[in-house]
Amino acid sequence: MKKIFLIGIGGSGLSAIARLLLESSYEVAGSDQYASPVTQALSSEGVRIFIGHRAEQVKGFDLVICSSAIPDDNPEIIAARQLGIPVQKRAAFLEDFLKGKRVIAVAGTAGKTTTTAMIAWLLTCLNLDPGYLIGGISKNLGTNSHYGKSEYFVIEADEYDRMFHGLHPAVAVITNVEHDHPDMFPDPSDYYAAFNGFIEKLLPDGKLLVGQSVPEKLDGFQQTKNNKYTYGFDQDNDYELQNVSLQPGGCYHLNLIKRIDQHPIAALNTHLCIPGEHNALNALAALAVVDLLGLSAQESAKHLEKFTGIERRFENMGTVNGITFIDDYAHHPAKIRSTLQAARATFPGRRIWAVWQPHTFSRTQTFFDDFANAFGDADQILITEVYAAREKQGDFSAVKFIPRFTKGNGVFTPDLKQAENYLAAHLQTGDVLIVLSAGDANSIIPKLMSRATKITVDALNRDGRQAGGKSATSKVNHLAMKPVSPNPSVDTLRTLFGNRLQRNVKMSRFSTAKVGGPVEFLVISKSASQLEKDVASLWDLKIPFTLLGSASNVLVSEKGLRGLVIINQARAITLHEQEDQPYIWAESGALINTIVERAGKASLSGLEWATGLPGTLGGALYGNAGAFGSEISQNLILANILHISKGRTKWTGCDLEYQYRSSILKRQPGNEVVILSAELKVEHGDHQTISDLIKTLKSRRKTQQPPGACTGSMFKNPAGEYAGRLIEEAGLKGSRRGDVEISQKHGNFFINNGNGTADDFMSLIRLTRETVAAKFGVQLELEVELLGDWNEE
Repeated sequence: MKKIFLIGIGGSGLSAIARLLLESSYEVAGSDQYASPVTQALSSEGVRIFIGHRAEQVKGFDLVICSSAIPDDNPEIIAARQLGIPVQKRAAFLEDFLKGKRVIAVAGTAGKTTTTAMIAWLLTCLNLDPGYLIGGISKNLGTNSHYGKSEYFVIEADEYDRMFHGLHPAVAVITNVEHDHPDMFPDPSDYYAAFNGFIEKLLPDGKLLVGQSVPEKLDGFQQTKNNKYTYGFDQDNDYELQNVSLQPGGCYHLNLIKRIDQHPIAALNTHLCIPGEHNALNALAALAVVDLLGLSAQESAKHLEKFTGIERRFENMGTVNGITFIDDYAHHPAKIRSTLQAARATFPGRRIWAVWQPHTFSRTQTFFDDFANAFGDADQILITEVYAAREKQGDFSAVKFIPRFTKGNGVFTPDLKQAENYLAAHLQTGDVLIVLSAGDANSIIPKLMSRATKITVDALNRDGRQAGGKSATSKVNHLAMKPVSPNPSVDTLRTLFGNRLQRNVKMSRFSTAKVGGPVEFLVISKSASQLEKDVASLWDLKIPFTLLGSASNVLVSEKGLRGLVIINQARAITLHEQEDQPYIWAESGALINTIVERAGKASLSGLEWATGLPGTLGGALYGNAGAFGSEISQNLILANILHISKGRTKWTGCDLEYQYRSSILKRQPGNEVVILSAELKVEHGDHQTISDLIKTLKSRRKTQQPPGACTGSMFKNPAGEYAGRLIEEAGLKGSRRGDVEISQKHGNFFINNGNGTADDFMSLIRLTRETVAAKFGVQLELEVELLGDWNEE
């Protein structure tokens, strides 16, 4: 079976399955009622997409998989059955597809997407190459699915249509259970019965982990003969969360306790960089799973500090004109309550707008009172009409909620255009806008951000006239003042990129140094094919752009970057270890350290020197990255290049004209050449020897290089000398500007201690250059690239 058709492919469940199938060498096509960023992304990745459902589209396929939201009278389902093509829902398909895998299934009314992504991230960091299927895009992993080469497969176990009954977990997690999906489960007992059925699917030697509120609701927990564990805030849990302290920004420091027979036997601490007490519990569940698998929870706790969340789960879309825009998928009363509590903790003292688009009539009416009481942490509430989703339009209207908001802070706007207009007229600098929607209400965010920018430009024009055009500079957004030339229209960019286009996003979100001002336009490319399409389109229209990977070796000015920035997150990696002369193919956005770890696990030698090296493959090839006496140029076989006039071509190291920490691309910067992917030379080696060397080099890096937010090495080593030694001998270790410090551990590392700015880094750069030049007569050359306007103090 090679050709599979998915009906409802734009949904979170089937889009993830589509990517799994692609990775497993199936030919994949699918249909959805409407085009969306998801279908556009799948199309760029090689999936044939049909908009609309028509019988002829399923001809020639071997299997049809349909979303639970697709009715039996769908013309493609009818045609498939008439043609004798098997039709399966997710449960039946996954039961067959995951045979032979050790399944870790995460279920629950709330928190399952984030917890699934956390577990997948931790197992990936532990170099286990797990498979995973997540109901949202993990920011760390860059995707929502991966087949993986290990035995582990982490899956979000969806209760809708009893999908999770097709799973046979080795470890099952139930985060919480609160009645949901009344169209499928008319009353709580039906809903609880589905979860009891999920518990029954555990393998005989499987393990069950549940949140502390679950046992009282599910008879299956008490009746199961499997090993079972609880987690939560109380001391009688097997895994306890205690001494939770709120940090600046709404994040939490966590103290985690493991117990046996209510006796503490182990403790560890971690810091979570995503907000919300509910996410602290999700983190506890993820670490408990790692422990139940017999893996290192201690090491995993450190990796968890780098977990940055899920798209559309409290996702900060940027701040424009002092207004912060948050996109969140919350559509159940408990989820809305948790999200708004997190917002209140994250943005203390600011006015919070909750824009809620109710999702399905059955859910909205069944939980009417719970929804009405879920908005206590919002200052202003705007409600749109119900998003029907899979249901038919009902006669219920969400306007009925307005009298329930007794503070008089509720507004009803029937459609999204009215909501957008109302918000544009009432939002003020300092406000936080959170769109709570599992439907399409988040589409108003880019429109409002665009209108907020226009307000800023109008203010510039007005104030400029009043002040002779001189005083407005300090009053408005820098990017709105100086657009690129030629200046692409928002409409042009929106046509090219759809909802992928972001406006005025702070570069500090992406920079490893956690600094940098706003980017006027930003797009993320998540595959080499998508990157190629994006770049070619911009070249055709003569629109300039800046291409960045992990932004590990760049400093962006606090004034930001004008024009368009593309963030390269094309991260696919393929190991060709069966060849006589093995090699690794990787997309240019793949993280160097991930490539090293994947190679080591497959007993491929030659890249150990790059252990712990920050940045992406594209950045390494661009700057000829190196460490421990080796350079990436020594491993390069061919780089797959996109050239503005020659199209796709292949370059060798000779073509790239490599020098120390430099290539022809770095010496002659421009946007005429883009690295799409590359082939790297490796050798078959002894697994233990490779593993030992990687561990040794990791240890050396930890000993020699400081932790914390930084750009990596700030200066190139002068000929026959070390920049770090010169900086140390100049007495500069520990020097500070603002919240940025020259590391006490290694003088060539400048560390952002939390609230540093790009200007603080630049001030230290100038101090270091001047001091070293005065004392040793050596002019230090930056290894880090400066982007943006640095000419003005």
